Amino acid sequence: MAYTYKDFARETLKASNQILTAKEIWEQGVFRDFHKKLKNIGKTPEATISAQLYLDIKKKGKNSEFIQIDKGKFSLNPLYNNNKYTFKDFAIEVLTELNNEPTHINDIWAYGVNKGYDKKLNTKSKNPIDTLSTPIYEDIKNNGDNSEFVKVDEAKFKLRYFNNDNKQAEFHIIEKKKFDEKDMYMPFIEYLKVKFNVYGKRIQESNGKKGDFEWMNPDIVGVKPHKYENITQDLVKKMSNAPCTIYSFELKKSLTLGDLKKSYFQAVSNSSWANEGYLVASEIDDKPELQEEMERLNNAFGIGIIKYDFENPKNSKTLFQAKYKDLDWITISKMEKISDFKEFLRVLKNYTDNYDETILKLLNS
Repeated sequence: MAYTYKDFARETLKASNQILTAKEIWEQGVFRDFHKKLKNIGKTPEATISAQLYLDIKKKGKNSEFIQIDKGKFSLNPLYNNNKYTFKDFAIEVLTELNNEPTHINDIWAYGVNKGYDKKLNTKSKNPIDTLSTPIYEDIKNNGDNSEFVKVDEAKFKLRYFNNDNKQAEFHIIEKKKFDEKDMYMPFIEYLKVKFNVYGKRIQESNGKKGDFEWMNPDIVGVKPHKYENITQDLVKKMSNAPCTIYSFELKKSLTLGDLKKSYFQAVSNSSWANEGYLVASEIDDKPELQEEMERLNNAFGIGIIKYDFENPKNSKTLFQAKYKDLDWITISKMEKISDFKEFLRVLKNYTDNYDETILKLLNS
């Protein structure tokens, strides 16, 4: 089956976890090399993407894979995937529980059946192992290096993107030497999801009156969902505890001893409302004096520091861990006047009402 613009949009929206315009879908898909799978590319691919998504939503309504969030902005429909647990989902769930050890297809099936995951499959297949292997092989064949699976040996597979405390996840490596701070936003949001399972959202600078939100507007905010068993989950809701951790990030291209204090206290001002706040920089001077001053500031004010390797994110390091604190609701209430932050709160409320992690995919940069 030919790879379509709709396939391109689906893969891009899934990979980015963002709400995007047709133009942004095209740009981010090209960034991930998904366009190489298209046989024919017209002169106006953005217009083609927009037309196909509009048509799909108009024709299928709530059963479409896509939803229109705002004029010209699209996302994957979180309710679409919830209605159907596939053999591919089965394989991903099993390999995740097995810490992504290369596993034979027969053992993937046996482990999943033992766990009762087969009961979530709406199938009457007489050869379930064959049915399980088919979407995995097709995903590898059709998507190549962008497939969610890697064939390690004959009928043995592992996940391409996987992370736990003992494993390194795979990231998109950026072949770009010269860059601006704004170039860091989208790759860093991807890094947060792959490395920490944090869903990030870019907060554009407020267009309110000058000074209203000065040093209050974070670059990126994030949510890390907490996963509980059913009874505990209900108790968490009844006891008014948020089922997630809220993060705030201030990004800088570089940090030196000369500009550390200004950057750090900007992060303190922009991020101290959150459970955890971080100052993120791609280039950090290795002078001992700078390291000592960062440690002192971290001990005194609790904002963590991340050295984010823009060119190769897997080499990134958390230099100083942020200190966890309660949310500052007074500041959060004031920040609701920032349009992007208000949208962030709206998605967060929807998540806390439903405990459905797929809702967090509606966060956009």
